Amino acid sequence: MFDYEVSSAFWHDIRLAIISVVLIVCLMLVLTSFSVWLTFWGIVTIGLSFPVAYFYYRVVFGDVALGMLNGAAAFVVVGIGKICDSVITMAKVIWRKAILLG
Repeated sequence: MFDYEVSSAFWHDIRLAIISVVLIVCLMLVLTSFSVWLTFWGIVTIGLSFPVAYFYYRVVFGDVALGMLNGAAAFVVVGIGKICDSVITMAKVIWRKAILLG
């Protein structure tokens, strides 16, 4: 019974994380003036943080088991607004500079 509840909660959280990623992609696409290039690379940087974090977890810190709490870390990684913020800010600076030099 406990395993079913844990598994059910985990997959529910994963579904919410997927919804969050889709919404972030849509928002980044709109805020970068529909630049697929910047949106793609912004999402790639978020995606690459998973293997880097796993490397540090396994190799540097020496832990071998992933607990249930680590599954919730997906929300932390998805919630990295700094990366999205940087991409959007960079896009706005580039477009403003292009207008000024224009």
